[in-house]
Amino acid sequence: MKNTISLLTFIILCNLATYSQISVDTLYYKKVEIRVYTYLLHQDTAVHAYFDQNTPRKRKKIKTNIGRMKFDMTLEGIIDFLETKYRSPLVATTDMSMDKPLSFNLDNTPDLSLPIAKDSYCIGAINYYQSELEKNSTNYLPYFELAKAYDAYRPYDPPIHDKVIAYLATCIKLNPAFEVAYVLKAKTHEKNGKWKGIMMSEPHVDIVDTDEIKEAIKCLNDLLLLNPANREAQEYLAELKDRYGKNYKL
Repeated sequence: MKNTISLLTFIILCNLATYSQISVDTLYYKKVEIRVYTYLLHQDTAVHAYFDQNTPRKRKKIKTNIGRMKFDMTLEGIIDFLETKYRSPLVATTDMSMDKPLSFNLDNTPDLSLPIAKDSYCIGAINYYQSELEKNSTNYLPYFELAKAYDAYRPYDPPIHDKVIAYLATCIKLNPAFEVAYVLKAKTHEKNGKWKGIMMSEPHVDIVDTDEIKEAIKCLNDLLLLNPANREAQEYLAELKDRYGKNYKL
């Protein structure tokens, strides 16, 4: 019996180490099956809930900041239902027959097109590289990998954009010659500019936060000073100026 308990503990610890899953629950909202995964995310927990993408949905049209839009009443009902049981759950639809947690692995980056696989893999990556930073905070690579993992994990979350930018700034400070960090930082600044523009507009108009776009351009100019032949920086800089230069003083 003692050996069985030890083996079970070992298996649980292996799961935590690979993709940081703490628990999984299956709940039902009006006959809709919801799978809820709780993960250890650094020193906090993250709750992710998923239901099948083929679930029949009730929708209605409502007025929003960007005009009349279809409102998913089923999704909103599930969110309200889960918020009474969990703290700030993130809800997504997926192919429940195919999607499953995916262990983080240094050797390869798998297909992350399914939400459960993507979330579990990215959380595992975040936890791994956070532990690497705790061992050595002067190594630039974990900062870059953390930025990539957070960007993949929550690409539409403005507070995460700021976290990504901070990690990349530290990466560049530690290794100014690490070119790919400049490009990702520029892309994150542009993403931030778009989201801040939406938040600033009422009703919605096609605007951006120009300070963020200027920061993106500065990142690319800094990279081109370092390496004038960097093709990705050249092309992206031209895209930014073409996209925003007509309407803003950049």
